[in-house]
Amino acid sequence: MKQFITFLSIALFISCSNYGEKLTFDGTDVFYKEGATKEQAQKLGEYLKKSGFTDGTEKSVQLVKNKESGNLTFRMVVANDFKQGKDMVFKTFAKQLSKNVFGGEPLDFEICDNTFKTVKTFKFEKQDELVEKDGASVFYTNNVTKEDAQNLANYLKTSGFTDGTPKTIQLDKKDGNYLFRMVVKEGIEKDDKNVNILKQYGDMISKNAFNGKPVVVHLCNDELETLRIAK
Repeated sequence: MKQFITFLSIALFISCSNYGEKLTFDGTDVFYKEGATKEQAQKLGEYLKKSGFTDGTEKSVQLVKNKESGNLTFRMVVANDFKQGKDMVFKTFAKQLSKNVFGGEPLDFEICDNTFKTVKTFKFEKQDELVEKDGASVFYTNNVTKEDAQNLANYLKTSGFTDGTPKTIQLDKKDGNYLFRMVVKEGIEKDDKNVNILKQYGDMISKNAFNGKPVVVHLCNDELETLRIAK
């Protein structure tokens, strides 16, 4: 996964031993304390290994439980030059861990300096709901309804947009406009012809799925960050 590959180069190792009990997976130390259990740390380490996060180089992470919220907290030592401008990466990583390791249990995320002092905290955010249709994953925020998402998914099928190949869509709503956010291949957003085609497709979605209510198409990277708006 892209997020894990990115993290391989920015997680750091600390040699201190007063950060809790420790398990080690391919060079990555997983500390656990303050309510986090050995079983949880074991699951976390196994997943980090399976996903490619651990690669033999020395890294340090920590799993604790927030006494106030009761949420598990994943803490990671990060290089200074990677702490800025990567909020979406960290939030996405936390959601992946919550879903794939802890069964959807709320998981906060903290980036730390090399003494495990918290630099920034990302509180758990409820994941978007999901409707799937012929390979297309249509995530939808709490600004829209499941019916909205289902109407969109149905139209994606009848229009031939879905064809069994994986596609990722997010449906949101802001200022009365539906936001159709689509993950595209790198470089597509630079092609004016393709962007115009997607703009026209957004008009068709408006007419056929949302009774003429305006739809704004966003071309996004695989972290659902907007690369370009089709205008």
